[in-house]
Amino acid sequence: MGTKQGPRTPRQKYGEKLRLRRVAAGLTQEALSEMVVCWPTLASHYKAGRRLPSPEDARRIDHALGTDGFFERWLEDLETKYTDHFAAVAELEQQAVLIQQFALWLVPGLLQTDSYARALFQAYRPNHRREEVEKDVVIRTERARVLDGPMNPVVWTLLDEAVLRRRVGGPQVMAAQLRKVADMAEAGRLRLHVLPFEAGAHSLQQSLLTLMSFADSAPVAYVEGFQTGNLMDDPRLVTSSRTAYDLALGDALSHKESVARVRAAAEEHDMVTSRRSVADASALKGWFKSSYSGGDQGECLEVARGHATVPVRDSKAAHGPAVVLSADGWSSFVTALKNERLSA
Repeated sequence: MGTKQGPRTPRQKYGEKLRLRRVAAGLTQEALSEMVVCWPTLASHYKAGRRLPSPEDARRIDHALGTDGFFERWLEDLETKYTDHFAAVAELEQQAVLIQQFALWLVPGLLQTDSYARALFQAYRPNHRREEVEKDVVIRTERARVLDGPMNPVVWTLLDEAVLRRRVGGPQVMAAQLRKVADMAEAGRLRLHVLPFEAGAHSLQQSLLTLMSFADSAPVAYVEGFQTGNLMDDPRLVTSSRTAYDLALGDALSHKESVARVRAAAEEHDMVTSRRSVADASALKGWFKSSYSGGDQGECLEVARGHATVPVRDSKAAHGPAVVLSADGWSSFVTALKNERLSA
C-alpha cells in the first residue's frame, strides 16, 4: 500500500500540469529544457513545483508546447508574499531534506527570534510603519516552521564570528537570539559551527551561502546581496559553492566548541546591561596580564581579549569571580590608574 500524499500546493499543481502538457506534446524533459533554454535540473524543479518559471521562461514554455499563453497567465495568479528574488528559495526550503547555510553578518532567517527580525526590518526601513514591520516578522516566523514539522530538513549552520558580535536590537535582544541558536544546537535541531576570527581569511568571506539538497532532484545553491539574490542550479556552480562551504567548514570550530563560543558571546552581550559578575572567570577565554598590573608584590591584573566588554580578574584566583567593565568603564579605570601613578 502506498503512502498517502498530502494536499498539493498550487505550485505543485502547476508543475503537474506542465508535466502532462509536455508528455502530451511528445517531449522529454531534456528536450523541453533545450527549447526553453534552461538547465534540465531547473526543469525538474518546475515539474516538482519547487520553483516557478520566470515570466520569460513561461512564455517560452507556452511557445514550445503550443499552449497559447496558458502557463504565463497561470503564473500571474501564483502571487508570493516574498520578494521576487527570494520567493523560489522559500519554496525550496519547504522541500529540502538538507539545508546547509553560512551567514557572514546576520543570524539566518530560519533561526531568528521575533525581536531580532523586528530590529532588522526596522533598520532596513528608516521610515517604516509598525504594521508593515509586524507583517514581515510574522512571515519570517511562519517560514521558520519548516524546522518544526514531521518532515523537517537536516540543518547545518556555519556562522562567521562577526554574526555573534554585531549587536542587532541591543544587548538583551542579541543575547536571547544567540541563546536560541545554542539551544537549538544542543537539542540536536541543527549542527552548529563558528568560523572564529583567528581563522583569518576563508573561502566564504565575500557572501552568505545556502545549499539545499532534495530527495528526488539535483541540489541548488543560493547567494544574496543587497535587494538581490541568485539561485543557482548549474551543476558547476553548485559544486563550486559546495567546495567553498566545505573549505570554510574545515576552518571552523567543532560543534561543541561552537556552542560554547555562542553561549559566551550571549553572556557578554548580557553583561553590557547587567550588573552581575562572572562567577568563574575561567569560563571566559583570552586572558592576559595587563600592563597595569603590580610588579614586585606579585599582584597581577588580567584582562580578557576578544570580548564585547572588558572582563578583569586577579590571576591568583583564576576560577574566582571576574569584574566586567564596559569599554568606557575600562577606559576610566585605566585613566584613574595612570593619574594615581603620576601623583605617586
